Amino acid sequence: MSEIPLTAEQANALSGTTDSGSDFVFPTIGESPYYTTVFRCLNRLLTIGRTPGNALRVFQDASLTFGVRAGRFWDGFQTRSYAGAAAQALTNNATNYIYLLADGTLTVSTVGFPAQPHVPLATIVTSGGSYSATDITDCRGAAFIRPAGGLSITAAAEDNDARVVTVQGLSGRNRLRVWVAADDFGSPSAAGHTAAVTAGTVLREVVANADYEIITAADGAAALTITLSGAGSRYVLAESDGRIFSSGELTWSA
Repeated sequence: MSEIPLTAEQANALSGTTDSGSDFVFPTIGESPYYTTVFRCLNRLLTIGRTPGNALRVFQDASLTFGVRAGRFWDGFQTRSYAGAAAQALTNNATNYIYLLADGTLTVSTVGFPAQPHVPLATIVTSGGSYSATDITDCRGAAFIRPAGGLSITAAAEDNDARVVTVQGLSGRNRLRVWVAADDFGSPSAAGHTAAVTAGTVLREVVANADYEIITAADGAAALTITLSGAGSRYVLAESDGRIFSSGELTWSA
């Protein structure tokens, strides 16, 4: 997979400058002896090369496509390997958000990084049918402090007083605790609504219409259908491996 290099003008413009991200100092055109600075550059490159700095790096390979270097990442439960990719299409005149889902699927969105578990790789801003290397913003650092694994909770629009709330975890069968509360991160409440598990298998009903232990479907999803007549709000909380995730406030109209 070939990567487009800087133009001669772009390369020469780096003369004597320092890269802010790595403190890498570029040789100055015409300096003497030039080789001392070159040796410093080579030493810094070798030092950087010993770290996983190239793993999962997004790069430009054509005017409106990109590639991703091979690498490994932690999905929250296990280490996964990603083989890399090339010639991935971008949307023109947009900010493209590039990320891996927890199962290793490479995805590009013009909306933003998703709520569901993912590894952010980069954003690329395109304009007029092209972009340059300086239009790539590396976002891999966020994955160093936040693993891909976790849960996302999304709610469908209200339909006949009912809202379907989906809890999405990693692919595969998972055991989740899911409950409905009147307050964010509150205790289970069954007051004023009904609830039923409509995706996944109920392992144990702790509180009817409020609190369940669920075995997810094979894709890692579980769902509750909550029915509430009249105006109101609820929160859906889900726990996995001791971590609790919230849907935020879910509202129903009068």
